[in-house]
Amino acid sequence: MTGERNKLIWGEIVARAWRDAAFKQQLLSNPKAVLTEAGMSVPEDVELQVVQDTPTLRHLVLPPTTTRNSFWCRIYSSRSISISNRNSNNCNCNCCDCD
Repeated sequence: MTGERNKLIWGEIVARAWRDAAFKQQLLSNPKAVLTEAGMSVPEDVELQVVQDTPTLRHLVLPPTTTRNSFWCRIYSSRSISISNRNSNNCNCNCCDCD
């Protein structure tokens, strides 16, 4: 449930950043505060960086090696589902209870 909830919150944040230049700058400069204010729980010891793709620059993220049910595993799991456009809830990440 946490991964799905985070995915929905992130979608709302992205949509708002597309509409509101000031909010976008706040997201780029202080993503942890923006995500926390939106309702996402971000561990204190985790740093976040938001980058924006352009027509000629794409960012590829190499996820860290994680432990089962870690914060990053839940984030990666929710992204894997949306990126691959799978029709199931099984993200096959091998690090969470998605299966």
